[in-house]
Amino acid sequence: MARESIGAIKMESGEIIREEGRVMEIIGESYSTLYAEEEDTAEIRQKRETTLELIDRRLTAEQKSSLDEEPSEELIEEVVRSLPKDKSPGCDGVIAEVLLAGWEFMCQDCYKMVRQVWRLGRILRRDNRGVIKLIPKAEDLELLKNWRPITLLTLTYKIIAKVIAWRLKSMLGGIIDQQQSGFIAGRSIVDNILSLRMAQDWVMESEQEAMFVRLDFQKAYDRVSHPYLWDTLAALGMSEANIRRIRGLVTGGSAQVHVNGGFTHRFEVQRGVRQGCPLAPLLFAMTTQPLMRLLREEESQGRILGVTYGGESTLLHQIYADDTGINITMCEEQFTRLRLVIHDFEGISGAKLNLNKSLIMPIRPINPPAWVQESGCEIAGAGRGFRYLGISTSHPVEEAQLMSVGLHAKGLEELEKLCRQFLWGWNDEGSPKASVIAWERLSQCKDMGGLGWTQIKVKAQVQYIKNVLKVVKGDATEWVSLAKNLILRTLRKGKYQRERRQ
Repeated sequence: MARESIGAIKMESGEIIREEGRVMEIIGESYSTLYAEEEDTAEIRQKRETTLELIDRRLTAEQKSSLDEEPSEELIEEVVRSLPKDKSPGCDGVIAEVLLAGWEFMCQDCYKMVRQVWRLGRILRRDNRGVIKLIPKAEDLELLKNWRPITLLTLTYKIIAKVIAWRLKSMLGGIIDQQQSGFIAGRSIVDNILSLRMAQDWVMESEQEAMFVRLDFQKAYDRVSHPYLWDTLAALGMSEANIRRIRGLVTGGSAQVHVNGGFTHRFEVQRGVRQGCPLAPLLFAMTTQPLMRLLREEESQGRILGVTYGGESTLLHQIYADDTGINITMCEEQFTRLRLVIHDFEGISGAKLNLNKSLIMPIRPINPPAWVQESGCEIAGAGRGFRYLGISTSHPVEEAQLMSVGLHAKGLEELEKLCRQFLWGWNDEGSPKASVIAWERLSQCKDMGGLGWTQIKVKAQVQYIKNVLKVVKGDATEWVSLAKNLILRTLRKGKYQRERRQ
């Protein structure tokens, strides 16, 4: 059976359903329930309003005006030409290549469509239909939670969403805290990894007691409350007109799941931001700002203590999209308080913490106290590492380099070797074929006769230089401050040891 097929569903009771019609029915019911609207009570609205008052970074008047301005023909054409090629179509059956092939004849209709949506603030219901494809993301594929829903959307939807996204993406850096590095220009997933490693090194060097908590939110994109989304956009300074356009895309849509060669019943999408929408990553990044402000408020009031450096306690936290990591003092009361903060955030946003998939890594002491074992989270103890944002992490950090993400010369060579084998393939007996052309030639840009393959070693060196420059220039990223403190402490320790020897 194909990997994208679902031959059986394992229910919460442990029962396994294999009958094809029943499997299809369960999948349809599950996603219909997932995207169903939850009650937005007066109590929830009051708590949400109180939380959103903490937001202190907003779009400027100039940025709001830029977002509201009617798109020019040049911008619309640029967006259309940037649409990904060779992608599956949505319900309309139209792919970007078709529109581009007839652009000379269809461009005026496209301009008119975008302007009309801009003025009305909504798209037609037929253009707001989606088809959900399920992509496997874990080993046990009989569990529906181990499939990621990606929505195939109509071409009209994607054009409008991308016009808004193109304008918005350059503004997010000014309104979203530095700790969120996902989908924001100028920020990198490397910052999150280095923040964790710097925190580990600093805690061990300064002999503090601390732990790293990785929070896992269940179906994070799909559970975003729409009232919470609109209120967050308004709190971040977005105009009512632009919120209305985004609302016109996000609400009023419907979807059906395409699985095993058939379709489930069609259902309304009443919450969540759809994975597959060009605008969804940016909207989700904006919905994490209230959580970051909640954590900052706890820190400023001294209710949750983090890692102490520079003479004060700092609640080090990093978020990449929905992957959230927090360094706090190794203390049961501190962890309980963190749980209460997350519970409050769940109540106003629709988020749901997956406690048994969340993780605690004691940094110091390595052996966790009894309460950690009883916390309900996974435990990464001495000699047992875990993966954070795709990178294997262990404690203590083995051979951690100050400015790298842990890829050493041997690892880079192995990656390059895998790329060569992928390109040239394998013989019938399973051995890799010999390279016919030197890798250095293939890695050259296409204008110089190469294939433009990424030069992994060069890219690693460039990343190293970027990280060094961040330290030299005093970048606002948290790991930079930690790195400076580590460097100064190391220099002082070296000076003290030299004076002792003299």
